[in-house]
Amino acid sequence: MSKLHEAAGLGQSIWLKGIDRPFIQDFQLRDLIEQGVHGVTTHPRDLALALANGRDYDQQIAELGQQGDALPDIAEKLLFTDVQTAVDLLHPIYERTHGVDGYVSLDVNPARAHSVDDLLSEGLRLAYDVDRVNVMVQIPATAAGIEAIEKLIGEGTNVNAT
Repeated sequence: MSKLHEAAGLGQSIWLKGIDRPFIQDFQLRDLIEQGVHGVTTHPRDLALALANGRDYDQQIAELGQQGDALPDIAEKLLFTDVQTAVDLLHPIYERTHGVDGYVSLDVNPARAHSVDDLLSEGLRLAYDVDRVNVMVQIPATAAGIEAIEKLIGEGTNVNAT
């Protein structure tokens, strides 16, 4: 039994901070899940570093560029592809724990941290676009964020308050 499994046995959920496509495709995420990781948080910085340090996204970037997507849309679609793959890998944990664990947490745009309406619409859009039951929207715990968190939870959206 791994130390991560031991932690789970004590009621602790170990989450991984950050993923990128090479980490997923090289089975490193799968291996860590098998060792006891129960969730993942993401950050746009992870995608930026992966883009700067490799070519793992080149094919999807070219395809999206040919479709006429703008750069911000391309970046978001790249991230969504990685998040969807990760939530699919974590889904058995979500099922086994009856929704306690097995999530991937996805950041909202921090520029929207001070508007309830912006956080609410962004949170709902992210959850809808990723389209997985075990995606979690990460909302900053600002005054506006607290209000948006309550509304998102009321809408059935999984929330990670930071």
